[in-house]
Amino acid sequence: MKGPASESGEYYRSSRIQLEGAEAPRTISFEIRNLPGGDYDVRGALID
Repeated sequence: MKGPASESGEYYRSSRIQLEGAEAPRTISFEIRNLPGGDYDVRGALID
């Protein structure tokens, strides 16, 4: 499972994407729409 997240001082959003083991694509793109203006920390994590 992959968990992308975006965070600023007043905003947080995250989601989870189920990966299919060895059959999962090597790269995944995602888009976060309608973000308020500002600086963000964007992270991704693989969760077992």
